[in-house]
Amino acid sequence: MSLNPIAPESPLLSSREAADLLCVSTSTVKRMCDDGVLKTHRTAGGHRRIDAKTVKDLRRRTTLETESSRNMFSEFESEIVSAIQGGVFNADQRIAWLLTDSRAYTRVLCRKIQSGNASLTKLLDCEIGPILTRVGELWSRKRMAVFEEHLITNKVFDVISALKALVAELKGGSEIERPVGALSPIALGGTQAYESHGVACAMVELVFSACDWEAKNLGVLLPESDLRAAVRTFNPSMVWLSYTVLGNVERAVTENNQVYETMKDCGTKLIIGGQALTADVRSQMRFDFLATSMRELESYIQTQRS
Repeated sequence: MSLNPIAPESPLLSSREAADLLCVSTSTVKRMCDDGVLKTHRTAGGHRRIDAKTVKDLRRRTTLETESSRNMFSEFESEIVSAIQGGVFNADQRIAWLLTDSRAYTRVLCRKIQSGNASLTKLLDCEIGPILTRVGELWSRKRMAVFEEHLITNKVFDVISALKALVAELKGGSEIERPVGALSPIALGGTQAYESHGVACAMVELVFSACDWEAKNLGVLLPESDLRAAVRTFNPSMVWLSYTVLGNVERAVTENNQVYETMKDCGTKLIIGGQALTADVRSQMRFDFLATSMRELESYIQTQRS
């Protein structure tokens, strides 16, 4: 692991910023740091920061390698495009593409956005959504091992990171840092303390960012008291809670409603969503908007921006 205590010669990045540039997950970036692939520094507070130049150099090398091997993957990408256009594939086929060559699958999705053939939210709903639903089904039936679920999830995070970088590029954002204007409303969210599934939160964060909001993804396993403290600290216009699984339904409902009351006092709206929210659970929860798809979320966000 390369930890350089001297003053850096180039700007420093957080793990998330480096992940966005490299179109990989933050866990992949951390492994690169531990393996010495990326040069790192420690701040006065002991936090790890990544040398921007080494990130850009790695991205350049990766791009050259990708271009040199593009012909190798062109046939596979054509197969994906043809299947998507013909509508003859299912969630299992998507997972197979993701595991066979996630970069090729990601390039196909990015080109659909660049060409105007699909919106970001449509891709999230029609491509990523079915993958997550299928993984949940296989997991609940005990037909998927832990390592398989983790592998697929990490691949999905990589796709989302690539889409995030593309959205920033299309908006004319800087490669290294895209400061949000002072007038951008704030949204934050995460999952409750017992919920460890973070893909949906990453998707919600991406949709908010694409709508020109300052989105703060607080991550998973977030204690209810910490979420309320974050609301008081940042005074967001909206907060989202994602429910992929529910442990104790009574506890989930109670904590959700406590957060709602805190936000009501602050004038903040609560958005909830997730496959664990059955009609019975929803009837017990207090919220301002139920998002059953990313397209619905996008529409609601656009109507609420002041």
